[in-house]
Amino acid sequence: MSQLNFSKSEMVSQSIAAINSVINGKHADESAKHILFKSVSQDKIELYATDKEIQVSIGFKPDVMLGTINHAVNAARLRAIMGSIQNSAALSMSLDQKVKLASDGMEISLPIFKGDFPLMPDFQADSIISLESKPIYEALCKILPYISNGKGDKTLGGIYWHIGNTQALMNAAPDGTALASTMWSINTQGNEQIILLLKVAKLIKDSLKNLSCFVHVKTNQNYVRFEVGNMAIQFPRQEVLFPVAHYMGLCTIVVDNVKKPKQFKTEFAVKCADLSKSLRVAAQFGESVDVALNNGKLNFSLNNEAVGGFKSSIAVNSTVDLTMKLSPTALMNACSHLGRSEERRVGKECRS
Repeated sequence: MSQLNFSKSEMVSQSIAAINSVINGKHADESAKHILFKSVSQDKIELYATDKEIQVSIGFKPDVMLGTINHAVNAARLRAIMGSIQNSAALSMSLDQKVKLASDGMEISLPIFKGDFPLMPDFQADSIISLESKPIYEALCKILPYISNGKGDKTLGGIYWHIGNTQALMNAAPDGTALASTMWSINTQGNEQIILLLKVAKLIKDSLKNLSCFVHVKTNQNYVRFEVGNMAIQFPRQEVLFPVAHYMGLCTIVVDNVKKPKQFKTEFAVKCADLSKSLRVAAQFGESVDVALNNGKLNFSLNNEAVGGFKSSIAVNSTVDLTMKLSPTALMNACSHLGRSEERRVGKECRS
């Protein structure tokens, strides 16, 4: 029989709470509804949870550990029980044919899961990059509202994250017509391209909240592993299919100030509400609209013999003259993401 003793049950409660979000109580596979207690050394155990796509683990040292621990318990029942035990109370766990808990004047018995817990393979890293947690958290907060659900296009259902020697870049495509982008400076040796699926990105963001530490990004040919303190998030490596070059040619939603003014040769401000009004009409007539900026006015025109024509004019604070073609659908979607009541800067990129 194996034994775990804790001077405070809080250590177990907090560890279960940290990995709980990945557990799906409605999962078709019964094994994914459990938490695995596993000894990894003579004085340390790790708790594992998985939905068979993401694996989360957290390690800690009990006050007393006897025997080899490798037992899985129903997560929902264990979470409910730990929620009823005071954090300051001592906790004793006996693990054999059942898990027996003794704490706070209570004795509780839970069945052991008899099947095989679906652990991912032991991780051997080919590459390790260490990054500060705060910029990653801030970037995820900025980019997550723009992530696509990926329906109809598997290349859009995640965040494309490129980690270089001096910069880290995150991109997301909200709808297939625009690209949301954020970038920050780093100083590291490495070059990685990673796809973060929506639920992975949310889990990483939640784990980094209110933390100031280093995140270790470990990769090999098959898996990606994020290590934050005593917690690890591991998931299969996704093929990098994100079509960045294609979306950069349509419309870029810059979610922070990564683009400097010198990158544009023309820049002006226009209210999203005024712009959206014209674009909604233009989108009914074609996929491309002629745009002319002259005499302090932004003029839209579109003529399609099959469906009709359209003209519109918006006053802007600019003395520059230029003409271009734009996608009304892409710009309209960008306005909806950025906020209709605010003024937004519109620029035409310099091209050599």
